Amino acid sequence: MLLARRKTKQGKKGRDVPLGARHTLTTLAVANPVYSEPDSNPVYSSLGTSTMELDTHRRRSMAEVPGGRAQPPAEIDAMTVYESMVIGRGSFWLVYRGKLQDGRTVAVKRVDHQQQLHEGAHDGLVVREAVFWAQIASHDNLVRFYGLMREPLQLVFEHMENGALVAYLQARTTDETRKREILLDCARALNYLHSLDIIHGDVAARNVLVAADHRCKLSDLRLAQFLRASGTLKARGSSHGGSAAQGSDSAGSAPVRWAAPETLQKKGKEAVKASDVWSFGVLGYEVWTEGKTTPYADIGDERVVATRVREGLRLACPPLCPRVVHETVMVPCWAAELYRRPVAQDLLDRLLDLVGRATAGQQSAGDVDEQMGFGPGYLEVNADE
Repeated sequence: MLLARRKTKQGKKGRDVPLGARHTLTTLAVANPVYSEPDSNPVYSSLGTSTMELDTHRRRSMAEVPGGRAQPPAEIDAMTVYESMVIGRGSFWLVYRGKLQDGRTVAVKRVDHQQQLHEGAHDGLVVREAVFWAQIASHDNLVRFYGLMREPLQLVFEHMENGALVAYLQARTTDETRKREILLDCARALNYLHSLDIIHGDVAARNVLVAADHRCKLSDLRLAQFLRASGTLKARGSSHGGSAAQGSDSAGSAPVRWAAPETLQKKGKEAVKASDVWSFGVLGYEVWTEGKTTPYADIGDERVVATRVREGLRLACPPLCPRVVHETVMVPCWAAELYRRPVAQDLLDRLLDLVGRATAGQQSAGDVDEQMGFGPGYLEVNADE
């Protein structure tokens, strides 16, 4: 078990100067939690990044927020982290169970030291994600962010009792109505982010968590970006460093099997709202295959997937999915031209209708019609449409 404590920093004339809102925390391995007295030694992150460097990361990340009104992330004074309780993991991070001083159980996201090329390599990405979360008000379908701790550098979120959506789907039988409700929750989250001109950048089942009441919440803003008022992207800081999510090749792009074709070009364009919508369609495929089938599972080479998608390859209707869901939600998301894809509000409206129809026990011809497909379980569209 780990316990965090606060330190102060040394002033220019040798006197102690409290860090206040910018205090740095260290974690101590202890059998029983005991708070230590603050000391006046200069503090450096255990990941090799100084307090000054972390503040630089924060300022650069806050500069990405349009309008010059960025809110700094809250910082947490002290908490307990249970290092023996790993509840999640990614390509360069681990998630532990923790507890705040008020007794609330939390999820603590921390860089995995063993996956780093060098110490401090991903600190900029961690701080950047914290800044993005700080700009978002509480929403029922977004994981709640409590704040950032500096030593070791980690993000603190609400604990989601039912874990990741993929494991949730694999562990239980979900009926058709429940699957529609899952997508509805995700559409609400995406619509809210897009209303703030935030591009999520990695919409996928692996980034959806499930609460105790079975509500689904979108998480992970590591690849998020802001749009300017003009509709162009706010430039992403170049010094954040970091690694990509599972299956992706860089810190700046989503995994190929979820990525829109415009982001897969050799001179790839930046993701836009319509790129999130494309990924939402793939999320729908994951939900209806109950997390058991990787998109384009029979194509092993990611480069081939990218080429075939640009040429017009699309995922066919999963065997358990009503055709009306595939044709009104998934397929429109995969239009080759961005303007042909629905906006998040359209997806929300369609899913509200589909959930209402399922709840009322109504069916349309599309609900019971046989699956449409092309060749070995795929659709083909004209990529130049």
